Amino acid sequence: MIFLLPLLFAGNSRIFDFAFASLHVPGILFALVAILVSASTQVGKVLSDRRIGRYMALFTVWTFATVPFSAWRGGALHDATQIWPRALLTFLALSCLPASLPSIRRAIYTWGFAVFVLAVLAKKYGDFSMGRLALPQGEFENPNDLGMALLMGFPYLIFVAMEAGICLRLAALGGLIPVFWALLQTGSRGALLALGVVTAFLFLRCSPAGRILVVAGFAAVLAAAVVVLPHRTIVRYTILFKAGTDAEQLQADDPNEMRDVKGEEATVASSNARYDLLIASLKMTLQHPIVGVGIGQFMAARHVGSENLPYKISWQPTHNTYTQISSETGLVGFFFYMAAFVGCFRLGRQLERFAKAQIHPQWRTISRMAFCLRTSLVSFAVTSFFASVGYSGMFQTIAGLMLALAYACEPYFSQWQEQQKQFKATVSGPMLRPGEAAAPVRLPARRFA
Repeated sequence: MIFLLPLLFAGNSRIFDFAFASLHVPGILFALVAILVSASTQVGKVLSDRRIGRYMALFTVWTFATVPFSAWRGGALHDATQIWPRALLTFLALSCLPASLPSIRRAIYTWGFAVFVLAVLAKKYGDFSMGRLALPQGEFENPNDLGMALLMGFPYLIFVAMEAGICLRLAALGGLIPVFWALLQTGSRGALLALGVVTAFLFLRCSPAGRILVVAGFAAVLAAAVVVLPHRTIVRYTILFKAGTDAEQLQADDPNEMRDVKGEEATVASSNARYDLLIASLKMTLQHPIVGVGIGQFMAARHVGSENLPYKISWQPTHNTYTQISSETGLVGFFFYMAAFVGCFRLGRQLERFAKAQIHPQWRTISRMAFCLRTSLVSFAVTSFFASVGYSGMFQTIAGLMLALAYACEPYFSQWQEQQKQFKATVSGPMLRPGEAAAPVRLPARRFA
């Protein structure tokens, strides 16, 4: 725990990309965490006890199995041994947290503070050379990746606002301002679409009073966007809703509008390029349905045989996490990955239902934790349509915290799950004969007010 929280903060804030970079602090922390995880007796339980861990383990084995069949064996072996293990280690380290709610609370607080620092760093060091906010170096040089990280992190500031004292609560609410400012400045249409989906998710899950706050907050964000964003960024967002737009259709009679037209042309060209990459990744999935082209080898496979083409093939990833997994690890790997994802989402829903049964003495905290983790997972699910982050560790971080939360709720959670299974078996069991009474089932009682 003493090394994990600083690593979680460093990975999500990217502060060491700008300060003390020569000390290699994240690498040192990662090595220390790896040593502690390898010595933990909890790893075997994590990889075999629940669906998330089992499918993570199967996906890991499958990535190595696909290396001999990859388009570039050396590159695939490098990614299978250097890139994916980092994401897996993140999942294992968080899953092996001490099984207590205070440990998970500290981890969520750390993530919330990290995303606030990320937004501040983006404002201070942000690069607008492309007309969109991005970090000048490090993992979030791409505006879409930066927007994704900010959107995934803001639910944890909301958790701090719900759980902490008055001072931290006000600080967390104030921290949302730079987070959403930076999010809008990225010009990420995927993040904007995900924000709308997350708003709908929050609206459906909240109480009537909460729904009013959600709608008011979303309206405030849109109003602020119109006021503070440059016209070029607003135009970029509107392209999301212009179906069938082609770059040749964009014209300007006024010279003062030429700059905006060029921005629109670049946006349309970006959309067309992403569409081409999507089609290419789907074709590659159909051409290599079992083992794919090797982990991280979409770009290399796309260039195979392209020397004789009359045009150049861009060296770009799929820009879609789902087709990234399917094209590089095949449909088998895609099944393992998505099974872990669905298992994580279902576990979060079960934890929310368990908390509502009020069996655990800290059911309110559990409900809020599960709700914020699911909200972050929804953000990841939507923005993954516009980014190649299958091996980045973003999903694995959420999955690790979700599994740690389930372990922290024991033994209450397992007992509740067993009671639910008995109840479903009774409800869906064979029809009773006339005069025959059903066996009584004990439902979870509300023990705590």
